[in-house]
Amino acid sequence: MIRVDRVETLPAEELKFLTDMMSSTGFKNWKDEAKEGWDALQTNPNLAFGVRVFKGHLVALQLPACGLSGKVPESVGQCKFLEKLNLNSNRSGEKGAKKDQGLTGSIPASIGQCERLVRLDLSENAMDGSLPAALGELKQLDGLYLSDNRFGGALPAELAGAERLQYLYVGDNALVECVPEAYAAGLRQLKHLVAFGNRLTGDVPPGLASLPKLEVLWLFQGEQETQWTTKTADAHPTCLQGATQELLGEALWY
Repeated sequence: MIRVDRVETLPAEELKFLTDMMSSTGFKNWKDEAKEGWDALQTNPNLAFGVRVFKGHLVALQLPACGLSGKVPESVGQCKFLEKLNLNSNRSGEKGAKKDQGLTGSIPASIGQCERLVRLDLSENAMDGSLPAALGELKQLDGLYLSDNRFGGALPAELAGAERLQYLYVGDNALVECVPEAYAAGLRQLKHLVAFGNRLTGDVPPGLASLPKLEVLWLFQGEQETQWTTKTADAHPTCLQGATQELLGEALWY
């Protein structure tokens, strides 16, 4: 982890988010390396492991595989300058294990207030609930990584508002229905859409064929997968009705 030595303080609301993170994610059980510098948040938060402050504001919090457990606090929405939030891989052991299960609970709706957020990575935890419509308010979002959790419900159509999104990874959850048609109209920069390992049903939206930058489309696997190639796309089971070679062109990949 890169250390920054210069002294910078934070506004009270951003400092509150960091202290909330400590209390809501079991700070005592964090890995020892991850705890370094967190006792100096008041005087120089830049010394805290995983924290990046620039021009007096929190711009990044990156604590992957650090032993966090518990919930992401609602106060994350107070961090208007936050660009990167990476809390992935905090679950240890097998998926579904009760011990050391990593982050739990839902994504706070307040995340939509982090208007400069470019990357959000909460993958490989035990988070659940529906994906908040507020994700669509993140106009600068480039990458959304939520794979290997327990998220349910449908993919929110509102996410189409995140018009700069290039990488959408939501595989290995419990999502239902299928990809909203709105994504074809709003996510024109989308390159990767990976949603295998869910409970998706229904037609693949025909409009996905018009996404000019789409390189990877992986929606189904296991019993729903039939050796995906563009040549066999029209032989998919009923859950892929409409996913023909003509529809997907060269975008279909696995």
